Amino acid sequence: MASDQNSWNLFGYDLGFLWSRYVGAWHEVFWHYSSAVRQWLDERVIVVDSDETDAGTISGQHEKAVAYRLSNDDYLVREVNIPSSAQLTLKDVVEAEVFASSPFLPEDTVFGWTWEPNGTVVRVLIAIASKSAVMNRLHQCDLSIKSDSLEIWAAPEKDNIVLEGFGEAARNSRYKKRLLTFGALISISMISVVGGAAIPMSYKAHELSELNARYDEVNRAARSAVAMRSELALRNDLIDKLNTFSDMSVWPLDPLSALSEQMPDDSWLMAYVQQGRQVDLQGAADNAATLMQDLSQYPLFQDLTPTAAIRKVGRSEKENFQLKFFVPMREELR
Repeated sequence: MASDQNSWNLFGYDLGFLWSRYVGAWHEVFWHYSSAVRQWLDERVIVVDSDETDAGTISGQHEKAVAYRLSNDDYLVREVNIPSSAQLTLKDVVEAEVFASSPFLPEDTVFGWTWEPNGTVVRVLIAIASKSAVMNRLHQCDLSIKSDSLEIWAAPEKDNIVLEGFGEAARNSRYKKRLLTFGALISISMISVVGGAAIPMSYKAHELSELNARYDEVNRAARSAVAMRSELALRNDLIDKLNTFSDMSVWPLDPLSALSEQMPDDSWLMAYVQQGRQVDLQGAADNAATLMQDLSQYPLFQDLTPTAAIRKVGRSEKENFQLKFFVPMREELR
């Protein structure tokens, strides 16, 4: 980057020139007298024509902005056509043309201009006048008039041209305040619109946040319920397995209870051995054969068979017997 007294250059681009062109474009939009924005926002101006002016016409106006419109003999008119691409340098072109064309002294020269597109060119109309001659013309009407009391306009064609250097500065100052006020109102309106649009969005965001919190809470409860359900299923499965194992097992209390019911009082057991379904018995009874016959009729004692011959016990009348049978599983008894 290189710099000198008049410009800032970046890779060959004059940044000062680009900035001035940028500012000039916004100036044309908001500040120039022919701007549509200014014509809409600017205050009302009372125009007094030169051929209607007398001593009381100007001093009798009560508006803040009063313009005196010169006759065509009081100013010079220059017309310049420049390419449309040079529109951003319009002010420089006008100042150069005024400097070259004005017959008046530079400090006595006042001018204004207006422009309009005309195909591929821009038609510029420039009005040039002598400030001292204009003041002499005004003092013929009223000696109390000062240079900043009135605006001076020229109308070589349909559009009015404001000659700068008179009372237009006061109107420009008031317009600047009005423009800033209007900009502030627009900004406040936009902020209000955005804020108004943001209120329901914020409310919806709050609702969504609450909904997400509830969703997380339900998810946690659901996960807890699923975990409990899984645990319950595992426990139910274990209980089913235990029940199945219980149903497929043989309990010794069942055959013992049946034997106590079926055996008469004069008989007893001397040995009871159970391995799974098989039961081996050894006992004594008055009539072992009859007892074995009775026991074989009982459904709990399946495949009852003697394992040894019946024999007498010493000198007593009791007979020893040994037998085996199979006990059905509990599931078969249901």
